[in-house]
Amino acid sequence: MKKILFSVVVALIAVYSTNAQKWETVGRYGFSEGEVQSTSLAFGPEGAPYVAYFDAKLEKVVVKKFDGADWVDVGPAGLSEGMAAYTSLAFSPDGALYVAYRDHANSHAATVMKFDGTNWANVGASGFSSGPVYDISLVFSPTGTPYVAYGNNGYRGEAEVMKFNGTDWVNVGEVGFSGIEVRWTSLAFSPSGEPYLAYRDNQNKAVVKKFNGVDWVNVGAAVSSGGAAYISLAFDPTGAPYIAYSSKATVKKFNEANWVNVGSAGFSSGLVSYTSLAFNPSGEPFVAYSDDAYDGKAVVMKFD
Repeated sequence: MKKILFSVVVALIAVYSTNAQKWETVGRYGFSEGEVQSTSLAFGPEGAPYVAYFDAKLEKVVVKKFDGADWVDVGPAGLSEGMAAYTSLAFSPDGALYVAYRDHANSHAATVMKFDGTNWANVGASGFSSGPVYDISLVFSPTGTPYVAYGNNGYRGEAEVMKFNGTDWVNVGEVGFSGIEVRWTSLAFSPSGEPYLAYRDNQNKAVVKKFNGVDWVNVGAAVSSGGAAYISLAFDPTGAPYIAYSSKATVKKFNEANWVNVGSAGFSSGLVSYTSLAFNPSGEPFVAYSDDAYDGKAVVMKFD
C-alpha cells in the first residue's frame, strides 16, 4: 500500500509522499499562513492536487494547488467575505473549479463560488440556503449542474439538497427528507446520473440514500451498526458506490445487495476525523483523514 501524508503540524499544512517506504516532502512543509480548519481535497483535470480550507490567520477561505514545485494560491489569497466553515471543493465536468462553504458574513448560510481563471465569483446569491448550514457537500451532475447538500439548522438539522438551475438554487426533493438531524453529509453522483447522499443518522449509523426522481430512498440497509462519523461517499469508474467513515478509518463498497468492507475495517493507526474519499483519474481509491496516532496530522492512503 502506498501512502501520501497531508499533514497539519501546529495546524499548518504539509504534504508528504512515500516511495518504497521512504517519506519525502511534497512542496513546503507548513505552507498555510495560519491554523487551518475544514480542509477539502480534490484532483484537477490535469491530475494536480488542490486543497481548500479556512485559514484562521487570514480569516478567509483559501484555495491552493500544487504546481509541481510549491503550493500556490488559486486566485486572490482569501476568497470569502470573512469567516467561514465547512468548505467543499469540486471540479465541474468542463474543468471549472468551485468551492462551497458556510458563509459567516451571510447569516451562516451556504455560499458557492466559481473560479473564472483570475477571480472568484458567486454562483447565484450569497447565503442562498433557507437557514444556517453545516457539513456542506458540493458535487456536479454528469451534465455539469452543481448540487449542494448539508444539514439545515432552519429545519432542525435535517438534510437538504439543492441544485443551481442557471439562475437560482432550487430544492431536490423535500426539505428535511431525512426526517431526523443529520451529520457529515456527503453527496455524489453515480455514472448514470443519480444523486446519492450519505450521512450519519441520530443513532450514529451511516446511511446512504439516492434520489429516484421523486423521493430519496435507501440504498441497502444502514452501512454501519453505529459509531460512524466524518462520512465521505464516492463512486468507482464501474459505478459502485463506496463510503468511508470513522471512528477508525473504514471503507465499504455496495455490491448491489450489501455494504462490504474494502480491505480491513478500522485500518487506520488511530481514531480519525475529517475523512475524505476520492478516486484519482486512473480509478484508484484514496482516503484522507486526520489521525490521532499522528497527533492529529492528516493521512492519505491508497488502496492497492
